[in-house]
Amino acid sequence: MLQVPSIEQIYFNGDSRLRPLAELYAQVFSEPPYGEKYVVDEIIRDVVDQHLPKRDGVGLTQCVLTGRVGDNTIGFGMCHGAMLNVEPSIRSFLIEQEELFPLPLDRAVFMSELGVVPEYRGCQIGKLFILERFVWAWQRGYVHYIMRTADEGSRSSQFYNDLGATLLPELQKVEKAVAGNADTDSKYRMYLYGNIPDNIEELLVEHRRTVERRIDERNEATKPPAVTA
Repeated sequence: MLQVPSIEQIYFNGDSRLRPLAELYAQVFSEPPYGEKYVVDEIIRDVVDQHLPKRDGVGLTQCVLTGRVGDNTIGFGMCHGAMLNVEPSIRSFLIEQEELFPLPLDRAVFMSELGVVPEYRGCQIGKLFILERFVWAWQRGYVHYIMRTADEGSRSSQFYNDLGATLLPELQKVEKAVAGNADTDSKYRMYLYGNIPDNIEELLVEHRRTVERRIDERNEATKPPAVTA
């Protein structure tokens, strides 16, 4: 029986929710189109720790979200201010392509990581993580977003396309994955960008209802037939 997850922010290294999140990250990115093989401690060091909140002159500029059902992690999402040097190759690429972005990069949030366990896919959990991060970003003064994903076989790009995202014409060639210098089957990344909707908080409330309906429908469809005497 599926349940609506609670979306929780992780603030500190050593939080007991970090390792399950990293284990799910390893699972998600081992699948096509990435085919990446990770050591969990490398994910914690190179990805999760780099997204744990840090303060600048305005406020917290990095975010790690985990989706939990009881003690189980069913999804994650991470983001940060686009100009932070969380992953140097991404920041360098954004600066090189800055003239192609019709938006100020210092007002943009970079939507960096997203994953959902297979049994919850199709319930709009991925979009829930996107909207939750949009609200986080909007409350901190970010009004635009940028995301990066595989140029082929991406599951997350459709969520952004539905929101009216624009495709950057240039692809980024990658040699290695983000964590642990791991090999990756996906050698090119595409970038999508757009504006965070002004009514993002209302959209999030509405979408939470959509997730509840989807989960109810999934549970009803998989319910075993009633036994009759």
